[in-house]
Amino acid sequence: LAVGVTGLSNIVKNSPELAQKSENLRKAAGRMRAIDVMATRIWFDRPVMCPFPSNVFANYPVLEDAGGTFFCLDSLHDDPWGPEDDKKGAVIAADFYHASNLLALSDEEIIRRLTQVLLPSAVPAFKNAKVVDYWVKRFPKAVTHFSPGSEEFRPPQILPEIDNLVVAGDLVKGLSHGSAGLSQERAYVSGLAAANRLIELKKTGATHPILATEDDEPQYKLLTDLSESAERLFGEMFDVLSR
Repeated sequence: LAVGVTGLSNIVKNSPELAQKSENLRKAAGRMRAIDVMATRIWFDRPVMCPFPSNVFANYPVLEDAGGTFFCLDSLHDDPWGPEDDKKGAVIAADFYHASNLLALSDEEIIRRLTQVLLPSAVPAFKNAKVVDYWVKRFPKAVTHFSPGSEEFRPPQILPEIDNLVVAGDLVKGLSHGSAGLSQERAYVSGLAAANRLIELKKTGATHPILATEDDEPQYKLLTDLSESAERLFGEMFDVLSR
């Protein structure tokens, strides 16, 4: 069952037998919500050196309350243009979340906001780069709305009540992998894990290897350990004082 929240809700609402059989899916369909997202890709006429391959947009008026990320694909991939093309300028992928206010805008306006406002504010060299090609994709209600308390209603990948049905997508919980805290990555890894699970159940075919994520950087791990220790300490102090 590789669908998002909106697809899952439609399936469960139109399948009384499935709704009756799986409380996990019924809760997810009834309580989980989805947000509008937009994905873009832009090819430029010249290379642009980005200080970081992955970046975040926030608090820009032109985003109209959306959040955004952009990735310098020429820093992440060997050949984002493709081997058949001799152009080798910068290639940017930009995604927007909670993008309801942006979906109705034209492709040209979205690209204008990116190339004239957002990208140059992050990397000034984009002011001199010209757009060679682009595309804009809109995905209404396509990504899970993760909010405080929503984890309770997210379904596990393996459903104890239906042994031959597994769930894949960004909405699953309990994924034993370093991508569990990320949306796109969790959706991808959960798809591989779901396929492997079905292969194991049918006892035929070869499973696909799932690569582990890199270890956390030392400074991040140190701060995480300190935070967890402080949380335990304050919890113990609270228990003592409340007796």
